Amino acid sequence: MKKRVRPYKILAINQATSLLFRSILDALAASGADVHLLTGSFENEKGYVPAFSVRLACVLKKAPAWRRIWTWSLFTLEAVFELVKYRECLIIVVTNPPLTPWITPLIKRLFGIHYVELIYDVYPDIMERMGMIRPGGIFSKCLRYLSTQSHLMADHIITLSDDMKSTILRQISEKEHTPQVTVIPNWADTNLLRPLSKDENPFAKEHDLVDKFVIMYSGAFGASHDIPNLLETAKLLEDLPNIRFVLIGGGTKEHDVLKLVLKMSLSNLLVLPWQPIDNIKYSLSCADCHIVSQDESMAGVSVPSKIFTSLAVGSVIIAVAPPETQLQEIIEKYHCGILVPPKDSGKLAHVLRILYQNPALCKEMSSNSRLAAEAEFNTEICTRKYVNIIKSL
Repeated sequence: MKKRVRPYKILAINQATSLLFRSILDALAASGADVHLLTGSFENEKGYVPAFSVRLACVLKKAPAWRRIWTWSLFTLEAVFELVKYRECLIIVVTNPPLTPWITPLIKRLFGIHYVELIYDVYPDIMERMGMIRPGGIFSKCLRYLSTQSHLMADHIITLSDDMKSTILRQISEKEHTPQVTVIPNWADTNLLRPLSKDENPFAKEHDLVDKFVIMYSGAFGASHDIPNLLETAKLLEDLPNIRFVLIGGGTKEHDVLKLVLKMSLSNLLVLPWQPIDNIKYSLSCADCHIVSQDESMAGVSVPSKIFTSLAVGSVIIAVAPPETQLQEIIEKYHCGILVPPKDSGKLAHVLRILYQNPALCKEMSSNSRLAAEAEFNTEICTRKYVNIIKSL
């Protein structure tokens, strides 16, 4: 008689559930887990039915700052009830919001829970670098203590890059017990996102981009993304009529960006809002070059996930970022793009001009991008790593 296998139970807590995190939960459910998700928002496309239960809680509001902290707090209160309710499950707690991992050690002491900490952003370091709190101040020291306790009491820690892992280990370097920290990079759905000829691309046709050399930034318009530098670069390349800069997105600095766009009146620029989820495969694959920016202050505490979608659609990666980050590592390992220092529009314009004038180089780098996505940064490979870790616990 075949032995019946009992499903293992998991509670995942993430205030803003992206397609990437959803893929992890789908993979866990497919491996036999009984998965429950507490979230504030749940990103999904038309026709998708989750293989796990979803409970909606407080939605994250990013601006102004007081509203962000308020919605963090409300969500964390709801998370406390879920942690107690599902205390016999293995918990996956995400640094979104950071308050939830900070209270998890207390719940562990009271109820003996077991949890995996998934670190998308390293706190409180990222808050210091964004100017939200004073480095070395009493508030910073309190949050650092809470963050360290969260790391120390975790059954396992997962983060996104080697430089983030180094930052985390520095926080707990002098402690007797050091938990295992595993690096699993983000990824893209290489079945959904793939290279597509502009002649067959409805997005390219709609926006008159079929015969253009498209340089795209698709993502948040935030303080750390330096959109003004990209606009200055577009100004320097107005003499090349077949180049089009395409900005897609929104965010906390959207109003400022639109004001600057209006003021500069660029002839080679197209600005569009966030695209519907079913249209992303067309918008992203329209780009010859994707701009992936990372402010110097964010190195070691965060990773721009847009590089993985850009690799999947076979674009040349223009990483506007400091050296010695995951972006540089990927570009050098796969020869799929060029690293440009932040806030240097002249250098960025020079690099883009070279690529525009060298189609063979662009084709080679584009092909390498797609190969990298298929070999290392796709859904199946990366989610399998999560499943193996969770099942081992």
